[in-house]
Amino acid sequence: MTLNENFIYQTELDSLMLGLTEKESKNTLNGAIDMNPYGFTSQKHIDENLFPSLEHINERFKKLLKTGLFNLLCKNLEITAGCLRTEKYSDFTQHLFSPSNVYILKINPLPGNALVTIDYNLIFMIVDNLFGSNGTFPNNTGNRECSQTEQRIVNHILKVIFESLQEAWEEIYNVNIDLIRSEIDLKFASITQPNDIVLTTSFKIEIGSLFGNLNLCIPINLISPIQELLHNKTTHQSSSVDHNWAAMLKREVQSIDVELKAKLTTINLTLGEIQNMKVNDVIPIELPEIINVTINNIQAMECSYGKLKNKYALRIENLIDNSDNDS
Repeated sequence: MTLNENFIYQTELDSLMLGLTEKESKNTLNGAIDMNPYGFTSQKHIDENLFPSLEHINERFKKLLKTGLFNLLCKNLEITAGCLRTEKYSDFTQHLFSPSNVYILKINPLPGNALVTIDYNLIFMIVDNLFGSNGTFPNNTGNRECSQTEQRIVNHILKVIFESLQEAWEEIYNVNIDLIRSEIDLKFASITQPNDIVLTTSFKIEIGSLFGNLNLCIPINLISPIQELLHNKTTHQSSSVDHNWAAMLKREVQSIDVELKAKLTTINLTLGEIQNMKVNDVIPIELPEIINVTINNIQAMECSYGKLKNKYALRIENLIDNSDNDS
């Protein structure tokens, strides 16, 4: 075998290193290779520092929506906000409850559109409650469309939703929300590309034993122009004291039930003495001058024992400070 027969050219070596056959190498040189398009302007992630501001908007929306629906129904209801999630638009549509009414919104002056979906269960639950139902029994509506009367009620519901969402945004950015159109099939209500990232939140609305879901979907490209504003608002919120939250926390703490125990006395007896006890036996006791009082098994005060207005009572003689105790 001559030297030329053992020699490997550089192009052949490159082909071997790339794991390509001679045919694939030839196609590569000719540009015939499968490639997936990539959009450099597409945004795949969102700054997590923006989440507090967005969750604050969701929390305000939940409270405002609860007030608005209460004024509409004149009935107590509960609304639970799910976690703010980032996911592909295709994943959001696949996991969406069906059937649902789908509404495409324009949040001016932000670019793009947002999406609100309302379960049929929620719509007919609200309609039934407006006509006297107490929310005890489910309404088997199937997949039928709304009647004209029901659609008028749906329009009132949408008005409450849009006004609540618009007011929830006011602390961050002034927006105007307009309804573009409504759809029944989500396939005809696409607001972005399937692989684009969206922000989604689910709100569970309960009346009695029945419930339904409202879902909010916002493409992250929609909030791109105000990311700096959202970030600054988050920084401002973290550096300032929320007096309303502090007052609410104080009220909640003060309403917590605690167990207070006053130990009057302790008697030492043998097992034999207890076995010899009979009905009408008298056990002599001596009450101490100072009685220890515990709150949730933590000593809190020293009291004296007596009567006040023909009722047994304790008078606080000393308060015990446990702030220095680590336990």
